[in-house]
Amino acid sequence: RLPQWLESQKVACWPRPDKALGSHKISAQKFKFVRSFLTVGASVLMTDIDVVYLQNPFDHLWRDADIEGTTDGWDDGSAYGWLEQLDDPSLGAYGRFRPAMRITAWNSGLWYAAATHASLRLMTILAYRMEHEPNTWDQAAFGEEVARPARDGHHAAGIVKRALSYWCFANSKTVFRRLRAEAGSTHRPVVVHANYHQPKQPRMDAVYDRWHLGQADALGRFSTEPTAVVPAPELEVNSLHSINDGFVSGSDTRNALAAVKGGGCRPQPSLHGVRVSVAVLPVKACAPADAVCSAASDVAVRRGSSPPELLLLVVGSSEAEPARLFLQSASAAGVKNVLVACDGLVAALQGQGVTVVDASSDVPADASAASRVARLRWALVRRLVEHGYGVLSAAAPTHFVSDPFDALYRDADVEAMTVGWDDPSSYGYNHVIDDPSMGFTRFCHGSRIVGYEPRLFFAMPTAESERLARRMGERLGTAGSEGAARGGEAAGGSAYDRVARDEREAFVRELWLPSRNEYAHPGAVLRVLNYLCFVNSKVLARQGQRVLASHKPVLVHIDYHADVVPRLRAAAGFLAGQADALRQLTAADTTTHAAARPPCAGAREWNGADEAAPAVRAAVERSPWSWGGVPGFVFEAGGRLSTPWGPGQWGLHRGFEAALFADFIGTAHNIELSAGIAVATRCADDNIVLMRSVKGLDLPK
Repeated sequence: RLPQWLESQKVACWPRPDKALGSHKISAQKFKFVRSFLTVGASVLMTDIDVVYLQNPFDHLWRDADIEGTTDGWDDGSAYGWLEQLDDPSLGAYGRFRPAMRITAWNSGLWYAAATHASLRLMTILAYRMEHEPNTWDQAAFGEEVARPARDGHHAAGIVKRALSYWCFANSKTVFRRLRAEAGSTHRPVVVHANYHQPKQPRMDAVYDRWHLGQADALGRFSTEPTAVVPAPELEVNSLHSINDGFVSGSDTRNALAAVKGGGCRPQPSLHGVRVSVAVLPVKACAPADAVCSAASDVAVRRGSSPPELLLLVVGSSEAEPARLFLQSASAAGVKNVLVACDGLVAALQGQGVTVVDASSDVPADASAASRVARLRWALVRRLVEHGYGVLSAAAPTHFVSDPFDALYRDADVEAMTVGWDDPSSYGYNHVIDDPSMGFTRFCHGSRIVGYEPRLFFAMPTAESERLARRMGERLGTAGSEGAARGGEAAGGSAYDRVARDEREAFVRELWLPSRNEYAHPGAVLRVLNYLCFVNSKVLARQGQRVLASHKPVLVHIDYHADVVPRLRAAAGFLAGQADALRQLTAADTTTHAAARPPCAGAREWNGADEAAPAVRAAVERSPWSWGGVPGFVFEAGGRLSTPWGPGQWGLHRGFEAALFADFIGTAHNIELSAGIAVATRCADDNIVLMRSVKGLDLPK
């Protein structure tokens, strides 16, 4: 009867018979229907029925992205994304803090898809998932595909996205909790989506009456609704033991392992039958005085139909030994298309069988001493990409095992190494924020993903890669203007450490955050490289002994640690068959952390004489603790241990002021207390988890 009623109202309709039953199953069909319109070149504003239109939405679209989406967020951070600092003290001061990105879900009930190849691919992937994943909710799939980059055989759609203003394309939490009190009587939203509230009809009636009928007090029908919202970080302040500690202690490598077991590190076909290609720039002649460009034209190599490509090492005067190890391993791996651009150090690297260019004059004039190499890197990447060269940019602390160009997909503007250490951190996961004040809709879904390594990435020669490189240069020239809110040691470190932090934060912002308001994304589409193929030094320290014993990566990059040379040598030794090479190093950086570790052998019994030791008193007084995000771990007096997995015993390691042992369920662990968070290491395999005091916290039930 609905088609007849719509026709009687002179509303265009397209009846499509379908066997889907239930609201979720019916909603899941939207993607294949939208795909039909995109196929004939028609852009689509997809809308659910719980939306009240107050203005013509087509007058308020930007039309500068493939997908323009409405958000479930309620403030700038939740709506447009925010950067958080992850804290893993087990890595020592140098590698302790790394950036991650968060954003609330884009609602699958209201979004605009431009008639582009990327939008068509997105609909193809979503339609495929709805057909082949019967238990996947369309909202979850939409949020995942919009927010997460390509990885392994999961070829993403390659969309550029814009988050529409949450004040104009408003959800009902924003309207009834903020706009009712903050925006003033003159602001008129474009649409209001009644997504947060049940029943929906009274909320929709109030919105209609307020702005279409001019009833100024219509929203006041819900006067018991609070007129304030809480930022997401404040909602999670009592959950750091799981939000941070459980997350950074994670070791779920199932997807990455399955990928390398199925095909090694070579590119894999799309799981969804999509193919992404990028528009490459033509090779452009170099200016006569451009020594770097001229050298690039000499060393770059074409592989089949790919543009000419090269491995770029930008190196400073203090990196002679890492650079020599870099070049030795590249040569052993058969990588011939290497270009070294030096800011000093030219003489020390000549005679290595590669092209070495003095690029000191290319350093931006306003670069500080600490930022010279980073600024030079992005200046050269920009220029080489602009001239039509694909650039694999790798910093000096890199050990090559095989030719990295064999592992590239070339289906994105940028393929970047992750600073993640397992599947959820590297590829992203569905993170849920709990706002109990919202009642039925208290759980807000969204995405969380760890940042990318700007010191190891591949840039295709595209206009989008060039824009990204230009943005990176501009950001590093004004570093600190948009830094994350940092505290404690996250804000410290040397000038070189701060430049590295600024570069990582700028890189993840420009690659991951959507366009919003006046900010336009550079348009660079991202693929995340498999972290078991392009291995960072946290993965090497945490999973290396277990995972890399049976799998050879493409390369190892030391980015979490300042003791670069011994780690490069240890990685090389381990990958050459020296089984104990990695065990010679602690997980923490040895330049800022004591190399001596408490023993696993010997006496592990409670000694009453230790009861007054500061570490022992702190363990007891601050109980209960969480273990890897799980609360309920209690150090009791007399060496008794209570854990969620059963009782155990604990005590002080003699000769170590802040080291404890804790043995339970037949397993021995050593614990080091550090800056408010304890680091626990399992003796059997060096597996690490974090512990945190949760005493006095109102923990989520």
